[in-house]
Amino acid sequence: MIRRSVVVIAIATGSLLAACEQQVSAPAEVAAPPPPVQEEVVSAPTGVPVELNPDAITVLTPEEFQWRDEEPVLANSVSLFGDRDGEEYYVYLNKFAPGNFSRPHFHQNDRYITVVKGTWWVGTGSNFDPDNNTVPLPVGSFVVHTGGEVHYDGAKDEEVWVLIAGIGPGAGTAVEITTEE
Repeated sequence: MIRRSVVVIAIATGSLLAACEQQVSAPAEVAAPPPPVQEEVVSAPTGVPVELNPDAITVLTPEEFQWRDEEPVLANSVSLFGDRDGEEYYVYLNKFAPGNFSRPHFHQNDRYITVVKGTWWVGTGSNFDPDNNTVPLPVGSFVVHTGGEVHYDGAKDEEVWVLIAGIGPGAGTAVEITTEE
């Protein structure tokens, strides 16, 4: 049996949507794998500056991020596109310091989130218990916060970055915390 892995990745609204692996069985009489596919490599000349057309592409490097960095801050954020307070499409990067969690809340509209650094911990409902009622989501995980549904999330042992996209307004509405015995 020859095993070929095919990875399919679809990116929409800045978020990883799917990755899957497919196995293909070759007939028993095939003794060797097929020859490797020749790929053309194209590179820019070394030392020659390249100017990108600003009408065609907008680039923001991490050095240019303007983090909110307000106190108190559970998750620091930077706007990459749009304004989550308006009624428009937005993309934000949130950064949770170790040990920081949001409290139970909901958002008016759906939000689409991809974990880009660390392990993000998420819980649902108003019973705020990060130690017992959250699940870990590793880098690459994709989450939809459904509009109107209560959740909370954060970081335990390490810094966590999540990329959030949605249609504003994107601010959260806090709910009363409950405790279940």
